Amino acid sequence: MNDRERLIRTVRFEEVDRLPMRHAYGLMPGVLEDWYEEGLPRSVKTRQDEYEYFGFSPRPKGLPLRVLFDPPFETGVLEETEEYRIEIDALGRKTQVLKKYSTLSRAMEFPVKDFATWEDYKRRLLFHPDRVGAELEATAQENLAAGLPNGYGSMGFYWFPRDLMGDEALCIAYYEQPDLVADICETWCSLIEQVLRTALERVQLDMIHFGEDMAYRNASMVSPAIFDRFIRPYYERIRAIVQQYEVPIFSVDTDGCLQELAHWFADCGVNFIGPNEVQAGNDIREYRQIFGPRMAFDGGLDKRVLLEGREAIDAMLESTIPCMKETGGGWMICLDHRVLKGTRLADFQHYLNRARELALF
Repeated sequence: MNDRERLIRTVRFEEVDRLPMRHAYGLMPGVLEDWYEEGLPRSVKTRQDEYEYFGFSPRPKGLPLRVLFDPPFETGVLEETEEYRIEIDALGRKTQVLKKYSTLSRAMEFPVKDFATWEDYKRRLLFHPDRVGAELEATAQENLAAGLPNGYGSMGFYWFPRDLMGDEALCIAYYEQPDLVADICETWCSLIEQVLRTALERVQLDMIHFGEDMAYRNASMVSPAIFDRFIRPYYERIRAIVQQYEVPIFSVDTDGCLQELAHWFADCGVNFIGPNEVQAGNDIREYRQIFGPRMAFDGGLDKRVLLEGREAIDAMLESTIPCMKETGGGWMICLDHRVLKGTRLADFQHYLNRARELALF
């Protein structure tokens, strides 16, 4: 059974040889440097190096499905010190990266404030055939030959306007500029629909995936009413494509508390959700009792436990993996986010070895 078959069968709650496992979120800044001192070869530098060294399956090659701005915004570094880097990113935003603490940028200012500032973005989101590359079939076939899935992924219908406006401004705009938010989401969804339909007439996709990050520790960033008005309609349009073209996996990644969101997304046809951060109150064992085979899960293993040593790691794995296997599988073994600084190399390797032992059916 190859990786593609195992993933699809897992999400469908079908029989597999073992639960799949992945290294989805990588390492926090500083972890590699610490691990070099603990014996990790210094040749391990990139995410791909991590996959190879720790025995993870390679990541599939990305398909040439282009949904971002065309013409693109001009990017570049404006200022750089030992502590930070200020740059213009692909969204046309001025951002700052704190080198020692994060690989994620922080927007220093958000460009879209009203219809006038949105217009320059909207004109860059028109569909044209070149958004689906000529190399689509060849790339998809290369993944299939390697036993890897073919998928599409992009920002979702909270994430995209949030990146243009900021969380606070977006949440205010839902009430004060609803037509603007609706136009942003409609433009984004229309482009994605056209790209997906064009691609799916040429190749089979195994997954359609959206990133959202629309919750904090205790609850969703939006109310049920806002979700129903500004987010649900677009997921239902994507669900129509999923159903028409028989795409087996419809997935969402959203950090924070999923206790409300998992229900809302399940009602939109989403059947795979993560990362199920434990510190935000998520428990995939409880969710399994609630959702049954309606929803498969990604993540859900507390990254903080790896700081506590082998006994704590074993207790976490032994209380989770057998339970998920006994209730049908439907789970991708994965930490609930990046490996934290302070995690010992030997403990991370122990986590991998023990999880792989328990994953076997």
